[in-house]
Amino acid sequence: MLTRVTPGDHACAAFDSDQQLAEIASDFVADGLVRQEKVCFLDDEGAADAMLRRLSEDLGDVPSYLASGQLAIVPQEATRASFEGPAEELLDVISESITAALDQGLAGFRLTGQLTWAAQRSAGVSLADYDLALDRIWADCPVSVLCPYDTRRLPPGEIEQLRGLHRIELVAPAIFDDGLLRITQSSRFGLRLAGEVDHSNRSTVLGVVESTLDNALRSTERSDEVRLNLTSLRFLDVAAAHQLVQAAEAFPVSHRLVLAGVRPLLQRLLDRCGAAFAPQLVIQGSARP
Repeated sequence: MLTRVTPGDHACAAFDSDQQLAEIASDFVADGLVRQEKVCFLDDEGAADAMLRRLSEDLGDVPSYLASGQLAIVPQEATRASFEGPAEELLDVISESITAALDQGLAGFRLTGQLTWAAQRSAGVSLADYDLALDRIWADCPVSVLCPYDTRRLPPGEIEQLRGLHRIELVAPAIFDDGLLRITQSSRFGLRLAGEVDHSNRSTVLGVVESTLDNALRSTERSDEVRLNLTSLRFLDVAAAHQLVQAAEAFPVSHRLVLAGVRPLLQRLLDRCGAAFAPQLVIQGSARP
């Protein structure tokens, strides 16, 4: 669970994979929607698609938020254009959006997005200048801003400079993240897998499952299951499916391997790999196709 951002907060987050950005941004967006705030996401390089997919997995009825206008996606062209001019021009647009949201009876305004292009321009206003200007617009307004920075494409010195301009930094640690698959701890004996499992990382998944089971067996807490949340898993190859079934077969009778958020296609794959004959394996389906 990320630190909750409240009205008046100007937070940043450094990310090193697309899955991590989707996780951080969707959590920030979902929190704002639940709080009845207007949320604006500045899209670039397809970041909005990944964020919306994760948001749908976690929150549910995303189309209704889009249809009502409570959630607004600014397309790539408009995002880039907004960073072409002076910071004051962007602030004027944001201020108008804040006023409109409050006039509609919404509780506040949130802003985030993919900002990497703004930091990579060869000329013009720096991203730091925009950050400093943003601080001036919410002194008396219920506004929250999250600025994500891509550590793969920004030099460390610039990342540290930008961090210094924010009062809060959101941190989303991962057990494993190779850019294709991201594994995070969802509970003491629970894991969430997001992305794709193939030949390059399936051994890591098995190792994490075995390690989590070992912790559960050694713990004084009463827990009879290791839970994998597969809601955000887009792909699992056949060999990895076999490994999960075999891992469950090796569980002691006192514990179960629970696969949650399993979509129908993955359910069929697991069935073909003998899931029905693994008594320690529990599969919980997902409503999503």
